[in-house]
Amino acid sequence: MRRVPAALLLVIAAIAVVAAYVAMQSTPPLLRPGDAEPAVEAANAGSPRAASAADPAARRAGPTEAREPVAAEANGVASAPPPREPGFVWIEVRDERERAVPAVPVAVRTATDAIVWRGVSGPAGRVRAPDPTARGEAAWAMVAIPLPMRVEAELERAAAAPVVVLHLPPVGSVEVAILGDVEMGAGAVVRLRAVHDGVVADRMRELTAEVANGRARFAHVGLGLRLEAEGARVSQAEPGRCVFAGPRAPRELVFAQLSLLPRDAVVLVVRVTDERGQPFRAVPLEYTIDAEAGGGSSRHDGSITNGDDGVVRLLLADRLGDDARRTLTLRLAEPDGDVRSGGAPLPTPLHTGENDLGTLVLDRAPLVASGLVHDDRGEPIEGAMVQAELPGARAEEPWHAVRNLRATTAANGAFVLRGVAPTGPLRLRASADGHLPAQTAALPPPVTSCEIALPRSAALLGGVVPSEALAPNDVLVELRLGAEVYHARVDVGDQRWSFRFASLPVGIAELGERSLGDGAGEQRFAGIELRAGEIATDPRVQAIDLATGLRSVPFAVVDVLGAPLRDVMVFVLDGDEQQQRFEGLLLADGRGCLRTHASAPEVLLGAPGHRWLRVALAERAAIALPALIEVAFVLAADVRLAAGETLAVELTPQEPLLGQTGSYVLWVDRSSRRSGSGRLPWQVPVRANAADGRAVVALPRAGRHRVRWVLRDARGEAAVGAERDIAVSDLATVALDAGVANSDLERARARR
Repeated sequence: MRRVPAALLLVIAAIAVVAAYVAMQSTPPLLRPGDAEPAVEAANAGSPRAASAADPAARRAGPTEAREPVAAEANGVASAPPPREPGFVWIEVRDERERAVPAVPVAVRTATDAIVWRGVSGPAGRVRAPDPTARGEAAWAMVAIPLPMRVEAELERAAAAPVVVLHLPPVGSVEVAILGDVEMGAGAVVRLRAVHDGVVADRMRELTAEVANGRARFAHVGLGLRLEAEGARVSQAEPGRCVFAGPRAPRELVFAQLSLLPRDAVVLVVRVTDERGQPFRAVPLEYTIDAEAGGGSSRHDGSITNGDDGVVRLLLADRLGDDARRTLTLRLAEPDGDVRSGGAPLPTPLHTGENDLGTLVLDRAPLVASGLVHDDRGEPIEGAMVQAELPGARAEEPWHAVRNLRATTAANGAFVLRGVAPTGPLRLRASADGHLPAQTAALPPPVTSCEIALPRSAALLGGVVPSEALAPNDVLVELRLGAEVYHARVDVGDQRWSFRFASLPVGIAELGERSLGDGAGEQRFAGIELRAGEIATDPRVQAIDLATGLRSVPFAVVDVLGAPLRDVMVFVLDGDEQQQRFEGLLLADGRGCLRTHASAPEVLLGAPGHRWLRVALAERAAIALPALIEVAFVLAADVRLAAGETLAVELTPQEPLLGQTGSYVLWVDRSSRRSGSGRLPWQVPVRANAADGRAVVALPRAGRHRVRWVLRDARGEAAVGAERDIAVSDLATVALDAGVANSDLERARARR
């Protein structure tokens, strides 16, 4: 074997070293555990994917939305915080392993849930934001993406720290594809939000993305959520929607498909110009579509910004058919407070797809009212709503709004109402966020140089100590101010659960807080002073402890076969047989949980098609509700009804199950409830019509009932025979003599 010269070996080794060095310089470093891939980083920043690929440093750090001080990093954690600047605060987003997370949408909100700033975390996970606490306002930094709970930090508490840290829980991502051709999605905007039982969970945390190449991408989305994607083309009202399950595991990518137009949609296309034919481009418009057909009518209104081409696209929402008579009205509020409007009847029939209506001219209609809206200090209020109202037909009837006679104030507080002036006097009612509503005296139109002063409202901020024994949705916060009672929900933050009341009158209030249905555990705080234009932060209500001594009582409500019941009403009892105020739960699937200080809370249960049942709850009990009692009244053989007549029986309970009149509130969650006042549900009469010689009444409770028969026809109604009391047993079915003869019907007919 021939020996290789040593010089040649040295040359080969040198070439290998140079090649390794070149490869090391040109190859991007490996991603650390937890880093996003380059494509995901590009989607986070909303920038082209090629830009990130061209810059390895940008690919590792994320988008450069703001240039902030970036110290040397070790394992993804910045070692030196930036200096604090007066009037500003640095917000930093970190993951559960304390690593900086770039490209995360964040926001700053006030105590009234008003968003005062939005931004995106930069390369080191930081972004600089204005600090409202410098002006004496309470404020929070928050992660502004759909999450199972709010991730936020109070700026006031962190005022001494140069950086406010928000810890982002594990997230996934979502990609929404637009159905149809690419042209359909061009210029469209897609919004992504969390929904619960069909209701938007928190609009402050919705995401927005423009459609590119037929897709919208969202790189940071919380886990385990039900999501709604909503999208529309520029100048299109009534966006298309789709609901789907979001990511469930960290880094999971979920795909969804969205149609910008519902199936078989009827779209109205119209161009808007002034009286000289000049188009209005990219201006905010209010629209109203009135429809009438076959004795029915509908009204659909909203707001939209048209496109740069002056075109408006509106989705027809009524279901009145092709022969309906429809009218379209558009209104434009100008910067000086004046208003332009125009309207036209719609052609018939309208076909599926786009219907080109041509051009609609917006001009100035006759003046009805004009003036200024300001606060109690004389400062103009921008964005206040001014509505014209007419009195009711009788003195005791309330005032009601006049169609199409409303306006929004300009920056100087000015407003102008134009349209067809109603006959007789009218009044103007104004309302605005952060203020109490007010109205003028009745005046004959046109009303000019009218001034409306809106008193500044008060607000209250408080908090609850978080506890594993208490769910946020179970906390009920009530504020009593004079005869008025206000409710607030609890929002979840990193360090505490907070609540807030906004738009309150000035005065001395009392706060009550408890777990839902736990009257014995309610804590009350009296003498809370509410001042105009201020947010009250009474120290007594900043960290209320409701969990001490609290126990959870889960339970289920089923039928006699053990199947869960739907729409179950749970009224919590306080031990008073004449109790008049009730609160409780409305269970969609028959499963519920009470958090209470009572050892065995007593409740009254009811469900459609089942009897009322009063019971003491035991933990994890399955409570069976019996079916309704069927009482069959058999009519005499000679009873004959004439054409158009109806014979009905009515049974009213005579033995009070509890109080006969009062009020109640049943909570589904903090955003929806069922309530009522007057006659309580278990005291409501039950009615049934007679047919085939009998009338069958389904009763939800046994006991003594009063029986009343009524004969009805087109001329009215009249009582039949005399009222009488009967005793209804617990048997499933009961047959009784109706006690009505044909002679009773003849006497009833004679009395009509």
